[in-house]
Order: sequence, then C-alpha cells, then structure tokens
Amino acid sequence: MKIIITAAVVVFLFSSCEKKPVCPSSLELRANTLTPTVGDDLIISAPEPPNTNVVFQWNGPRTNETNQSSSLQISDIKLSHSGIYYCNLANTDCNTSLGDSIVINVQLKQETPPCTITNNTVTASSIPGTTFGSVTKSYGGSWNTLNLYASAASFGYPSYTVLFNSYNGNVEPRDGVYTTTDIATFSPLQEPNEISISFIYSSNYFHCRPGNKVYVSHVGGKLQVNFCNLEFASPPFVTTCSGKITQTN
Repeated sequence: MKIIITAAVVVFLFSSCEKKPVCPSSLELRANTLTPTVGDDLIISAPEPPNTNVVFQWNGPRTNETNQSSSLQISDIKLSHSGIYYCNLANTDCNTSLGDSIVINVQLKQETPPCTITNNTVTASSIPGTTFGSVTKSYGGSWNTLNLYASAASFGYPSYTVLFNSYNGNVEPRDGVYTTTDIATFSPLQEPNEISISFIYSSNYFHCRPGNKVYVSHVGGKLQVNFCNLEFASPPFVTTCSGKITQTN
C-alpha cells in the first residue's frame, strides 16, 4: 500500500514543530542603587530576554550605547552621571520594540575634614596666616560664578577667593567632598563638584593645585569651606595652607 503525503500535510508537520519565539510584553529597568555615591559602580539592568535576536539601545548622561547586553555598567561614577537613563529593546524575532527609563541621583561623598582649624582663619607655611573680617557669598562679578570672598581682617594679609563651577549657575552648593582645579575658569567638561581657591600675597597670585579635597558644608544655613594641607603655587613659590572659611553675610 502506498503512502501519499500531501504538501499541505508537510507544511502542517513542519509548522507544528517550529519553535515560536517567546515575546516579552514589557520592559522594566532596575539598578543596584538609585543613589550611588561618587566613585561607586552603577549597574542598570533589564530582564534577560528569551530570544537571541535582540538589540539594546542605552541612552543617558554621558551614555550612548547599542549592543546585545541587558545591563549598563558605569564604573567610578561621577556627579555628571546623574539624570534619566533610557533603554530601548528591539526584538527582531517578535518584530517589537519596548522601552523604559530610570532616574539616577549621584550623591557627593560625605567626609569630615582631617584637620581642626579656627573658624574664618587660614594657617600657612612660608607666608603669614590670615584671619578674615568678613566672608561674602555672591554670584556673578568678574568670574560670573557663585563665589565666597574671604576678606582679610588686617591690611597686608591675603584675602581668599573660592569659586564654584560656573556651569552650575546660581545654585546653592551641595554638601560633600569637592575636588580642586588648577585654574580659576571652568569648562563644560569639568565635574560640577570641582572648585577653585586662590589668593594674592605680596603681588604674587597663588592658586591651589589640582586633584585635592575640599570639604563643603552648611553651618547654621551659612556656606562653609574647609581644606587641609592644600598646596598653593605661584611659581616658583609654593605654600601649604589649611583653612575654614564660613559665610558671614
């Protein structure tokens, strides 16, 4: 007896054995933390899809990646990484596109200054220390930035100028650890928590050296800046200063 298999039966048998893709209906992003601290590692992840033919598009502050990874990893996170992160999942097997977003708010490190200095004074090597008669907070001026100007109480002693990143605008500084920059002007590529400190003594302009810690806080609603053993240079002169500068008005 002959067995005749029609084309329709072959198509039915083939289609019934074909594995259909499992198509996700939603995408939900998760992070190991929504409030990482500067220097931490951040991982934002999406559920691993069951299909292999997928592409993830990641967008956010300083981020634009297209790959097949279901996670976005940022090592040694910076303050400028704060913001909204978007992920779009394109699934060619399912002919679908899914998206979600998540908000990351990077926090400044909170540390206690390792030195103890009398309020509104600076101690220094090689040059005289300073006591301040007033410390004024203002915005604009020749630097077009938020600044503290610590005026020496006595003639002939240096007054200090503290400048916050001009690209922050007229925004009250957040408490935490800042990092010194070596010039008194800023660029859009610098971190929001970069800070400039300088003074003039004996007609020489001294500016802090880069990459050192400055501790910013508020005491009784007034802005305060602390620094310990911070090097200032006016080539060929170098001096080391420790100070506590607190807004007086």
